[in-house]
Amino acid sequence: MTGKKKKEIVVSPPYLPRRAEELLEDTTTAERVHVFEISARIGKYMSRILIAVGALLAFVSISALTFLDAKLLFTPEWRTISIIVLGFVGAVNVFCGLVMLAKE
Repeated sequence: MTGKKKKEIVVSPPYLPRRAEELLEDTTTAERVHVFEISARIGKYMSRILIAVGALLAFVSISALTFLDAKLLFTPEWRTISIIVLGFVGAVNVFCGLVMLAKE
């Protein structure tokens, strides 16, 4: 028995082996750079809008408190305008906060 060698039987698998390395790529750095570029571009415009809206809101508030009658501020027309302005300021603040989170 020492002189005989047994033949090895090779059986091929029923499926083709897949390589996981080719399917999965690490794109986190490219995505991070892309998001940072977009948020930097948007951040320039959003900061200007926030400054303009803040200055306008401060001007309207000061002029309303000093020159206008207090009863005039509670009319339905002023309520509607103030709700629209405050909604716009809130939406811009939320959007700017999301842009700042995207930068991190």
